[in-house]
Amino acid sequence: MDQTLNKPVRGRPFQPGNNANPRGRPLKDRTIEKLCRAMTSEAVDTLKEIMLNGKKDGDRREAAKVILQYGWGRPRSEVEITTRVDLGQMHLEALKQINTAFEDQKAQAKLIDVTPELEPVGQTPGTDGKTS
Repeated sequence: MDQTLNKPVRGRPFQPGNNANPRGRPLKDRTIEKLCRAMTSEAVDTLKEIMLNGKKDGDRREAAKVILQYGWGRPRSEVEITTRVDLGQMHLEALKQINTAFEDQKAQAKLIDVTPELEPVGQTPGTDGKTS
């Protein structure tokens, strides 16, 4: 009996043009997103009402926030980073170290001239260029 039927398949288990998911990945359901975007103005009005009236209405504020986040995504936050390190100077120092290491290796290497000797144009190899 053929033993290959019991072995796991390696490489391409499917023939070209065929795969295990012929319809591709299912599309994202955008129903909730559309409904939340449709309610955006009401959510903003709720936030405005809470802001102007000064009432502690955490549930309504959270509901408005959730609607906005589902409809438009979370707000982006910017981060400012300050460093005490001069990156340009660090880069220059690293390049100097690389160059020093390269020069050390070059000084220790045994140089061999492997440049081929070229014959002048128009001469055949092995002749001195004179015609008889």
